[in-house]
Formats: sequence, C-alpha cells, structure tokens
Amino acid sequence: MSGDHLDSELWLIELSEIVDECEANERPDVSRLLRKLHTLFAIAPGQWRAQFEPVPDISEFTALLDSEAFESAAIRLLGSKSGYMLSRSAGGEALASIWMETNPEEVHAKASSEAIALVKAFAMAVFFSLGKTASLGGGSSLGSA
Repeated sequence: MSGDHLDSELWLIELSEIVDECEANERPDVSRLLRKLHTLFAIAPGQWRAQFEPVPDISEFTALLDSEAFESAAIRLLGSKSGYMLSRSAGGEALASIWMETNPEEVHAKASSEAIALVKAFAMAVFFSLGKTASLGGGSSLGSA
C-alpha cells in the first residue's frame, strides 16, 4: 500500500468519525467538530485538496466559533464548490442537503441543530464523493463508499 493511499484512507476514517459523532450524540460539541473538519480540510491529501480550497482562514474561522456563529462557520467550510439547503421543523430538528460538483447526488442529514446537520451532510457528501477513490475497511456507519 502506497503512502498516499494510506494517508487518504486514514483521512477518510477521520472524516467518517465526524459523521459517527454527529449520529451518536444528541448534543455533540459543535465547536470541536467544526474545528476538526477545518483541520481535516487543511491537511487533505494532495489529490483531494482542490475540493476544499480555499480553506477558511483559521483566525477568521476561530472568531466565528468563539462568537458561537456555528452555522456561519459550517457554511464557510462548504466553500464555493458546494451548494446547500437548510431547514428546521417546528419541533426544532434541522435538515441539511448538500450538493458537490464532484458528486451528482445530493446528500441529506438530520440533526438537533442547523450547524450539526450541515457538518454531518457535508462530511457525508465529501466521504461519498472522495471515498470512491479509496477502499475502507469497516468500522464506520458509512461503510465502504
């Protein structure tokens, strides 16, 4: 197994763990998940880096998180190569839909907050889009893409 493939596989595992955290906890730590996603995008394997460029400036991104503007921070991570739709039910459950240039199908996710729905849907869309080029062995609720 080449070093690049291993890096790609480990990167996808980290990404799938973000989705798992969104699903496992009713109230996950939004700030921590957004920071982790930002970091993953900043260190994405070379062949995938173009999907997330430009990654938001860390100081501006941190300022959004520090002011608890989690939805704004999540939207900044989407960048210009992704589209989204966000809604909230009267009961408070959020639904996010994400479209990516590299994935012909939209991905939907429900969560307890708008920011978590966006994080979950975007992480899933990235996983499905990029996971086609790497094989993963079990573990994640996403399975093999």
